[in-house]
Amino acid sequence: MGGRPGSPGAAHRFFGSDGGTTDEDIKTNGFGESSSPTDEWEEDPDPQEQRIASLEATVAQQTRASRQTALEKEVNALHSKYGDFDADALYRHALSNRIPNLEAAYAHMNFGSLATYAGKLHEDRERTESKRGAKVESGTSRQTGVVTSTTAEKPMSLREAFAQAKKQHGT
Repeated sequence: MGGRPGSPGAAHRFFGSDGGTTDEDIKTNGFGESSSPTDEWEEDPDPQEQRIASLEATVAQQTRASRQTALEKEVNALHSKYGDFDADALYRHALSNRIPNLEAAYAHMNFGSLATYAGKLHEDRERTESKRGAKVESGTSRQTGVVTSTTAEKPMSLREAFAQAKKQHGT
């Protein structure tokens, strides 16, 4: 039983003893040589497929670049609005908390400090409103230890007004 393609042993191995083929015979070409069905059908890559793959890669690269540019633009807008902060920390915070909006991520990241700041603003506003609502008791202010006359004479000239002002202010 030789292994040559034309010998009766090769036909016997290919077809088996009963004349049928076995799984092992299908995996080999009957001559002991391994072959796969795709080896016969493999062709050179199609130029159109190569071109499409190249274009898809270029589009993907441009998409990544435009996303990067948009992120940088959004971070610059946040820098101008909120001042200096660590952009990498903002990116990490947004990714770890799955927050798609960088401004929302910034607010979430700085919630404690922003809440404190908002509380101070609220207190200042309340203080200002309480001062605006307070009544003024008299139109003149008084210092302790200064005696003022209750009868104020109206000056008749500019010189008298100046002298009276000097006298009232103690200069």
